[in-house]
Order: sequence, then structure tokens, then C-alpha cells
Amino acid sequence: MVEVTIYFHHGGEWLTSLEPHYDRGCVTYWKGYDPDLISFDLVNEYINKLGFVGVQELIVLAPTGKYFEIIDDEGVRTLTSFISTEYKSIHLFATEDCELSIDVTDIVMHDGLFLLSPIVNKGTDYSESEDDNHIECGTTYDNSLVDYSTITLYFKDKLQSDPKYKVKEMKADLYRVFELNGLLEAVRTVLPKAHQRYCARLIEANWCKRWGKGELKKLLWWAAWSSFTKEFEDQLQEIKEVNEEVVDNNFTESFNAWIFKARYKPIIEMLEDIRVKIMERLAAKEVVVRKWKDDGFSPKSELLFIEYLKISKVCKVSGNEDNGYEVIEGTDRHIVNLREKKCTRRTWDLTEIPCPHAIKAMEHKKMIPKKEIHWYYSKEAALAVYKHKLQPVRGEPF
Repeated sequence: MVEVTIYFHHGGEWLTSLEPHYDRGCVTYWKGYDPDLISFDLVNEYINKLGFVGVQELIVLAPTGKYFEIIDDEGVRTLTSFISTEYKSIHLFATEDCELSIDVTDIVMHDGLFLLSPIVNKGTDYSESEDDNHIECGTTYDNSLVDYSTITLYFKDKLQSDPKYKVKEMKADLYRVFELNGLLEAVRTVLPKAHQRYCARLIEANWCKRWGKGELKKLLWWAAWSSFTKEFEDQLQEIKEVNEEVVDNNFTESFNAWIFKARYKPIIEMLEDIRVKIMERLAAKEVVVRKWKDDGFSPKSELLFIEYLKISKVCKVSGNEDNGYEVIEGTDRHIVNLREKKCTRRTWDLTEIPCPHAIKAMEHKKMIPKKEIHWYYSKEAALAVYKHKLQPVRGEPF
């Protein structure tokens, strides 16, 4: 009886620009397997052992280099009919439910050339690891679209050869070797039409690590608080005059910095680290929110409202008795529409906290400005956000 070796390919990428081609990746294999035991349940190996969410296609590579899809047990029987002393290595691939399907022929409909004209592998270099059932991809890279396993293997080799390899050097090599642009570039590629905004406080944390907490920190917040384009561009120009490199630096990688240690781990371990961090963060945030006043808003929004209230005292207002108001602050003149909750300064539009000009107009109309702060800043809303907890997960043996 011929025993076969089944190779489960994972962690690579399907390239479909011309004909389907699986590039790079790693392999887990079963050696000395009885072909009579092969069934379509092989998809469970991908789901249970390799971390796949779900398998929509099971694909096999013929010695000719052509890919065929195994749809059911009939496809498995067709595959096993080819097994012989010449063909006893079966290379299997899968596409997840979240991936695009690969247009390949059903193996049952093979053209009779499955075993003819064998070719060498199509560019993926493999080397056997110390683990007896795992093969790792090579460490030569010619493409910036690398996955987590490629990066992990690269740094594993670097750390083994140089135990004093520093995180700073690791990050520099990550960009230099793989030409990566981080999580933001990935989001732009996958979701090109999505609007992106960044948390100013996380940006500030990264900013201060490199540029300190002096004049540049103040300029950063002035830019962050700019509510219209011209003002924002003016603030950026002021920052450039202090240090032009600051503006060119990619300081918005705040989420990447938050998961810095986790992002170099294999995908399952990385997601586990992120899950635990989020679970702890949600619990800690709820503790803070419960300390707010019962009928109040978040402390930061209340402080901001108080500042706006002070500024409103020096403003002058004129109304047209139709929810339209003209408010003068120094040399600036703004139009406020109370019905639409808009001000030409745009601060009210962006934050939903009445700006100084809106407060002045509300007082002119005998309204209570604090009641116009959006409900989303309230204690009730914050508790609603943090009430949905992530639950602890038991270990695999349990």
C-alpha cells in the first residue's frame, strides 16, 4: 500500500492576475497517511488546526502546476484514484469564507492531464523546520504584499543570529525590507472609500515620545482643534516652520503603536493579545464612567463647555427672529442657525457641543445652552457603550 504525505498550505496569498497561483506561505503536513482514510472532512484541518474561519473552497495542486477544486467526496475519490508510487504527495489549499473564490476546474471534470508534464514548484521556497509536521517558507522576498507569517519568520531568523537585535532596528527593518506602510495603508487599500479619523490623544502620546512636550505639542492641539480647512492649513504651516520633519512623519499610527508587541506574533496569538487588551480596557473605562455625576456629561465635555461659556461673554449677537443669528467675536463674524444646529465656525457641527457663538445665540433666545449638549456625552450613553463586555475565553484543553 502506498502511503501519502498531505501538505496543508496556509498563510500565503492567492494571485489571480493571469491564472490562479498560490504565493509564499507555510505548510503543515501529515506524513505516512493511509489514502483510504482521506475524505472531504479534510476541510476540518483548516478550520480546527490552522485558524481558518470557514472554508469555501478546497483546492489541490496537480503535478502539472494546474489547480483543481475538490467539491465533495466524489472529488476526493477522483483525487485518490491518481495516487501511486509516482504521485504520493498531495498539496492542498483553501480559500476562507471571507476571501474571493478562485476560479478553478472541478477535479471530477479533469482533462486527463492531471499527472502529465510535471513541473517544479511555482516559486515558493520551503525548508523543513525542527517541528516534525511543519514546513516554513523561505526568507527571500520580492513583494511588499507579505503576510504575518513571512514577517514572523524573517524576524525569527534575525533574532536567532543576533540576540541583541533591538525593537527600534526591527521596526526600521520592517519598513526597509518589506516596504510596508503599516495599518493605515492596509485600510486605504481594502477600504478606499472609507473616511478615516484619528484619536488626537493617541497621536499626542506617540508625538510626545519623539518630539517632546514643548511648543510642538501645543501646535499639535491647535491643529487638531481647527474646525475649517484654511485654519488647519495655517496651523500645519506653523508646525513646519518649527520642524518640517514633524509634518512628514507618519505619526498617526496610533493603533499600530498600541498593539506593537502583539503585531509581530502569529495571527491567532496577535488577536488573543488584542482581545485581552480590549477586555481590560472596557472594564477599566466603565469604572471611570461610574464616577461621573448622575445627570452630568463627561468631565472633558463639561470643561470644554465651561470654556466656551466664558468666551461667549465677550461675543455680541444680533438676531433675525427666525433662528438666524449673527455673532461677532473680536474681528470675526459668524452666522448661527439654531434650527439646523450649525455655525460657520463648524465647531458645533463637529462636536455637538454648543460653541461660544451658539451659546450666545441661545442666551439671546432665552434657551438653556447646556441642554443642547448631545446625549452621546452623557453618563447614560457612556455606560451603554461599556456595558457590552468581552467574555474570558478558556484554554484549549478545556
